[in-house]
Amino acid sequence: ATMAGEPLEHSEDDRYERVELVATNRDDIDCLISTTFTREPWLDVQLNAAMIEAGSSLRIPIVFSPREMCDYMQRVEFVVNDYTRMHVDVRGRGCPLRLELTSLEMQHVDFGVATGGDSMTKMVRLVNRSPCAVTFQLGDDQEELSKRFVQWSPAHPTTLRPRETCDVEIRFLPTTRVAPFKVPLFARCGGGLDLKLLTVEGTCHATEMRLSEHSCFFGDVVVGSQATRNVRLHNFGDLGSKFKFEM
Repeated sequence: ATMAGEPLEHSEDDRYERVELVATNRDDIDCLISTTFTREPWLDVQLNAAMIEAGSSLRIPIVFSPREMCDYMQRVEFVVNDYTRMHVDVRGRGCPLRLELTSLEMQHVDFGVATGGDSMTKMVRLVNRSPCAVTFQLGDDQEELSKRFVQWSPAHPTTLRPRETCDVEIRFLPTTRVAPFKVPLFARCGGGLDLKLLTVEGTCHATEMRLSEHSCFFGDVVVGSQATRNVRLHNFGDLGSKFKFEM
């Protein structure tokens, strides 16, 4: 039997990595393969005793889940047909997640005061200072920014290689009055890890006209007479406004 390692596609959880160890039976008869390895908190060899048909291969997932920022090494023993022993050395390194803004000044994005219908844009830049690739997706908490007409790009999952940068466009497009707000924007990484990147702040002044009544009921009125009802028009916005009624 021969063995070779093949990397799998990057997992959705950035806090572990998987490779597949390929065991190939080049003999003319079937063989039995097992392992004496006992699962560790940081390493899992997902193999139960299994038969490999002659000329066939078996893929053995090996999961690396570092718990500390250090180097790891483990020799894994495999047993073929209960008497032939083979060893595979597994090595890895735990590293910190460092997805950061290129400048501390970018940690606060202030749109100031906008007027309804305005479109305002700010740019910030992210850099991956980790020694490994990082996959993330920008997001807010309970859509607190989205409800305030704040959008960002990229909006899809993005992967940055070590030392690679990415420009992030943040847009404020209010159409109605928005009370002053100050809400964080996060980078959602694998394993449910959220990194607070920056805080978005702004407000929108707009005209907001409302009538005190949605309907006006006169009831029964004698022919030739008149009845009067008062309806108030309120401006709940921040700006003065001219108006006229149309029938």
